[in-house]
Amino acid sequence: SLLGATGRQRVIVRLTQPAAAQADGPAAQGLAQQAAQVQQGAVVGAARALDANARVLGTLKIVLNAVMLDIDAAALPALAANPNVAAISLVRDYELDSVSYTHLTLPTSDLV
Repeated sequence: SLLGATGRQRVIVRLTQPAAAQADGPAAQGLAQQAAQVQQGAVVGAARALDANARVLGTLKIVLNAVMLDIDAAALPALAANPNVAAISLVRDYELDSVSYTHLTLPTSDLV
């Protein structure tokens, strides 16, 4: 949870404009991507105004309109109040305890 968080945090910031995949047809999807890019630029600018050391870790425009940021937790309440921001969530790291798989080699005659 981000409540009571301190220090640098990696977050995903969901924005209010729809993602491109929600638009009907290629032309509308292109326009949605452009609108998302403009909105993302505005939110990144706002984040950097709140925390000069904020870093963009990534952006999403097709399935989700969002930016991933490394930002000081003290800036998050003001960023959450931005009208372009729909939600802010903590980015979590997950690790598998162990990975096992079977490597199967087939003779090429079995592939035809």
